[in-house]
Amino acid sequence: MKTFGKLVVVLTGMILYAPCAWTQIISTSLPTEIPEGKKLPITAHIMLSPLGSWDYKEVWIGPTESVESGNYVQNFGTLGQSPNSQILVAGELAILLGSKGFAATVGGWFNKVSDEEYDLDGVSLVYSPELDLIGYASYSASVPISITILEGHLGLYYRSFGIQFGMVRSSANSNGDFLRTTIEGISYGDFLNQYPFDVAMTDFTIYGVFKKSIKRWGLSAGLGAYMKQAGPDDAWLRFTEKKTVPSGFLTANFEAIKRMSLDASFWYIGDTEDVKIFEGIASSPSDAQSRLTVGIGYSF
Repeated sequence: MKTFGKLVVVLTGMILYAPCAWTQIISTSLPTEIPEGKKLPITAHIMLSPLGSWDYKEVWIGPTESVESGNYVQNFGTLGQSPNSQILVAGELAILLGSKGFAATVGGWFNKVSDEEYDLDGVSLVYSPELDLIGYASYSASVPISITILEGHLGLYYRSFGIQFGMVRSSANSNGDFLRTTIEGISYGDFLNQYPFDVAMTDFTIYGVFKKSIKRWGLSAGLGAYMKQAGPDDAWLRFTEKKTVPSGFLTANFEAIKRMSLDASFWYIGDTEDVKIFEGIASSPSDAQSRLTVGIGYSF
């Protein structure tokens, strides 16, 4: 990863500065009581991150094509890269519900991931008109892809424990260039505008969350499930069936000066069992994803 070394240095410094460090992006302190004679308390936290790094992987399911011989060709493979975040903004609001320790949260984040060339490890399967497999060829290429991700979530808490429901909307587009293509180990150069796509994927999350504020620290951790949209009709970067994988996150905020904080977060999405079909095709068959982020926050 291009920024991984810098992130490790910053995170290490934060951890050494206080006894503990580590929500999906931000950690909003939960109000715990209504001060006498005052309105319902509300706490909020916003964050801007100029420093973030992804380990981003997806499957790739290309179209089935007919060729002059009457046969059919099916392309599929894995895409992977470690892009940086161009910009990530996040915010969360927490509202106390009555005086019994219940609180609700609403939040979300937007992440524009840097445009990168993703490594594609693929295979072309050749079928007869009767759909019998008659041959195959493995190949690799670099594919330019642009990705943006928008997330929103709602949470309900009793004191420090709660449940959070979210929706993640990912948009990915490519001009379809297959750059520096090799087929069965032989270089064939660039194939321009080969398989362009512009897809949007809507996924859902559910997490059990622990959230706590201790003096100048905000801390949260979540563990749950990430439900991936099916493809390829709706998303070329997914399998043909919906998949549910384990997911989790850790985040900490440290108040440095006057409500300003240093924020750090780690988010992980597990891979699908079906990705094992790429063993022997991809060097590291996986569609797991993770993101490490450091940012500047403000609480009020």
